[in-house]
Amino acid sequence: MSELRKRGRTGVIVLIVAAAFSVPFWVAGFLTFQLAAAFSYAIALLGLTLITGRAGLVSIGHSASFGVGAYTGVVLIWLLHLPYGWAIPAGAVTGFIFGALVGLPITRLSKNRQSMVIVTLALAIAMPQILKRFPEYTGGTNGVNLPTPAPPSVLPLAQDQWIYLLSLCLLLLMFWFCRNLLHGRIGRAMTAMRNHEVAAATSGVNVPAYKLLAFAFGSMFAGVGGAVFVLVTQFANPDSFSLVLSITFLTGGIIGGIDSAVGAILGALFVEFVPVVTSDMAMAHDFPPAIIYAIVLVAVIFLMPDGLVGLAARVRRRRSAVNRVDGVDRAAGAVPSMQEELAR
Repeated sequence: MSELRKRGRTGVIVLIVAAAFSVPFWVAGFLTFQLAAAFSYAIALLGLTLITGRAGLVSIGHSASFGVGAYTGVVLIWLLHLPYGWAIPAGAVTGFIFGALVGLPITRLSKNRQSMVIVTLALAIAMPQILKRFPEYTGGTNGVNLPTPAPPSVLPLAQDQWIYLLSLCLLLLMFWFCRNLLHGRIGRAMTAMRNHEVAAATSGVNVPAYKLLAFAFGSMFAGVGGAVFVLVTQFANPDSFSLVLSITFLTGGIIGGIDSAVGAILGALFVEFVPVVTSDMAMAHDFPPAIIYAIVLVAVIFLMPDGLVGLAARVRRRRSAVNRVDGVDRAAGAVPSMQEELAR
């Protein structure tokens, strides 16, 4: 039975991925743009899954790492006139280095979570102002317009289709990498550290080193996400990487499921599309859109305290419990099955 379920799960994943690759060929161009932007957010949220969900650390400065990756791409494309493909690996490298540099002092504050909140909050607040101090590299308050990445000549794709497919492929690659981290030695050590630092250290986990790795890898994901973001939007402005973006990332992580790589994708789709839907509802009923969005957030948290991924897990557990009860009842012949009761 478990083997059958595993095959069914694999089949569902294949269908979802195939459907995702087919999207740009049958939907409007603006929707593909929104999805590609959501994919860049999802890559960044994978980093928050490592930092907060798995390592148990607090970070409200994720937008800063996102901005570092974005402006790495800007410098390479706008100033150095390099091919846009260099932006992705360069964003990963600069994001990793930035996270390691930021993580060095922050990990010393890990026993005082309030201090970690304040330090990462200060980083998110300061980053836009820091970027504005170097207008020759960042474009200052006016921002920078980048050329639209052209698809390879061998592929008969429109520009919006190419951007979407490139973003999707990068998301799948980073998702695979994140899953390997979460389920490998690094992920297990971070889980032990999150659950009980003293016990983890006693069992041989180098707690300071893994905290530093959490920030470094988490920032690397954000750096890649930022590089993808500027390729999608072809624009970068320091104010785009403010504290509001960090709050958006935290919202997406919590709504999707902060300890799950799948939850990062679901959370990114939520923060990209739900505000648009609530805004349309507010305009139709002449109501402040922020209030409707706030009501939706509170309702989701009350109904799904473990996020969208947690809801799916609860449904699976209930189905398994129903199947077990029905199996026992049918074997004993004592009472009719639940399906029979419902049929009545």
